[in-house]
Formats: sequence, C-alpha cells, structure tokens
Amino acid sequence: MPLERPDIGVNGHQMTPSKNGHESPAPGDHGISDPEAREPKPQQEQWFGHMMARALGTGPSGWPRIAAFVDSDSTFRIYRRFGFLRTRLLLYHQDILAEMEAKLDWLDRDDARSPETQRYLSSRREDDLRQGSPRRALFQDIESQLEIYDSLLKRSAQIYQLEEAPTKHRQAVVNHIWSDGTIKERDREYILHADDLVYLNADTEASWVHWFVGYLLYHTGPILMVNIPWNVMTTAKLTEWLLTE
Repeated sequence: MPLERPDIGVNGHQMTPSKNGHESPAPGDHGISDPEAREPKPQQEQWFGHMMARALGTGPSGWPRIAAFVDSDSTFRIYRRFGFLRTRLLLYHQDILAEMEAKLDWLDRDDARSPETQRYLSSRREDDLRQGSPRRALFQDIESQLEIYDSLLKRSAQIYQLEEAPTKHRQAVVNHIWSDGTIKERDREYILHADDLVYLNADTEASWVHWFVGYLLYHTGPILMVNIPWNVMTTAKLTEWLLTE
C-alpha cells in the first residue's frame, strides 16, 4: 500500500504532471508543506508510529557498543574538551603573532630613520610598489595567522562555556565501561580526566527519568539497562515499561 497520495511529493509538495510524463512541483510551491502533509495519513499511522532505536548491548563489542550506550541518553554524553591542547595551540599562535607584531614595529622604525624611506610610511601605494614589498608580505602572513588564531579563540570560547560533567553521570559511564570490559585500558582512560570532561546535556536535573537511569547505573552498572531504548524513551514510556515488567 502506498504511504502517501499520488499527488503529494516526498516533502508534502503538490505535484503536477509535465509534458514528458514526469511529475514536478506545482507552480507557486516553494517547499512549504501544507497542513495535511504535516500529519501522518491513515495508511501511514502504523508505519509512522513504529520507532526505530539502536538496541543497547546487541552491537559488536568494543567501541561500537560503548558508543551506542553513550549516545543512548543525554546524561551519558560526556567528552574531553582537551583544554591543555587548546591552550597550547592558542599560546603557540599568539606567540607567532607577537613575533610578527615586533617585526612590523621594526619595519616602521627602520623606515622612519631616513627621509628616503619615510615616504613608505605615508603612502600605502608606494610601500606596496617598493622592491620586495616587505610590509605587504608581512601583512599577508599576519592575516593568515589571525584567521587561525581567531578561529581557535572562538571555538575555545564555545567549548569552555559547556558545563563540566557532573560526578554522578561520569560515574554512570565509568560503571558501564568497567562492567562491559570490551575496550582496552588505554582507550577507556578518557573518562578518568575529571577536570577535562564536558557535558553535552542542557538540563537533566528536572527530569526524574534521568535521575532514575543514573540511580540504576550508579548502583548496578549496565546489566539491568541493556534492553531499554533510552534514546527514544519519554516519561510516559518509562512509566509504561515499569508497570508492565
């Protein structure tokens, strides 16, 4: 059975037959779905209501299974910010720029020493046309370095605004990785960098679902959780599961 009316396209666009027999969007259709297309049609309801979730504990052992667990709930999305590396890069490029700044100061002072070269400080065109054009070449290098430095600075500012990983949620991930036991010790060391871990979840404290998940993992590890699709579970779904088990 088709899942949508023949005259409705993939995104809910009205389709009109063209001269060559192919259907094309109707005139005036700019890609905005009509109200009917926003809701599943009767023949779609059974298909549309079927939720697909990556089952925990069923994938290949090792990082594939750990990744499925970490992605299964927002409280487990804890990663390293690599603050030390970011700082080293910022300081490295900062020092390169400082060196370029000193070189520019030297060029300015050197040109100011004689009337013959003083004119290069008063005319950008003459300075660019001089033999070798050292100042123009330096400005090009400065611009390239500033692009790198500015990008690092902005990205670092965004990263440092992320919340630090709460201890209880980090412990839940530690429990799972330890109980799973399928990745090498060096690979699992990332979760031990407590002062370098950031948290990609906006707000979990108000949700008793996340509290319940954290409580079970903190006290039991992942054994009781492997068959629950946490990434699609809402409060109602969890309540239903608890009542039917």
